Amino acid sequence: MTTRYVPRERATPLVAANLRSKEIAEVLHLSVRTVDKHLQHAYAKLGVSTRRELAIILHKSG
Repeated sequence: MTTRYVPRERATPLVAANLRSKEIAEVLHLSVRTVDKHLQHAYAKLGVSTRRELAIILHKSG
């Protein structure tokens, strides 16, 4: 299964790379608040509540 991301979810693979919100914001040229909001959307979509759970799902699907 190939994981597809809508543009606002570009931050999710970077979580799997173990980057912090500030680092993700720098890479994507976004504010930290925007990154955190995007991650909240991804959490809801995938039914998780932590970065760790998100990273586990991303590693399994990748």
